[in-house]
Amino acid sequence: METGFEIGVGGLVVNENGEVLMVRHTYGELKGYWLLPGGHPELNEPLDEAVLREVLEETGIIARVQGIVAIRQRILTPEHQEIYIVFLLEHLTGQPQSDGRENDAVKYFSLQEVLANPKATPLAKSIIHRALVEKSPRLQLAESSPLVNFTYRLFY
Repeated sequence: METGFEIGVGGLVVNENGEVLMVRHTYGELKGYWLLPGGHPELNEPLDEAVLREVLEETGIIARVQGIVAIRQRILTPEHQEIYIVFLLEHLTGQPQSDGRENDAVKYFSLQEVLANPKATPLAKSIIHRALVEKSPRLQLAESSPLVNFTYRLFY
């Protein structure tokens, strides 16, 4: 494992019925578990664009960013850590479909179904509950800020 940081993005996609989009993972420690779709940004790709791309690639859903609802830091070794940023997304169009590689199923779940599902990850359950039940504050892209340009994006 390399030293340094790894950045991941996740999408908490909510449809017009208040249901949450989840994918069933096909590899690694989370194989068989339901979690939020997401992945890693490409070089020079803004994080908010990366999450939209990842959600589309993994699920066939086109969405819109509403804000950031969670940031998780995980220290894997003294030399390596992960930063995971979860965006709240609004479903715009598309029908859930598996990518057949990273996931083998994609489905919208009601809040009650997610919280009762023993195969939904505790992290996903926690983020979903905090964002949708507790209505935790979210960071939003400051599109009118003079600090927003091609190299600088500000969420607050």
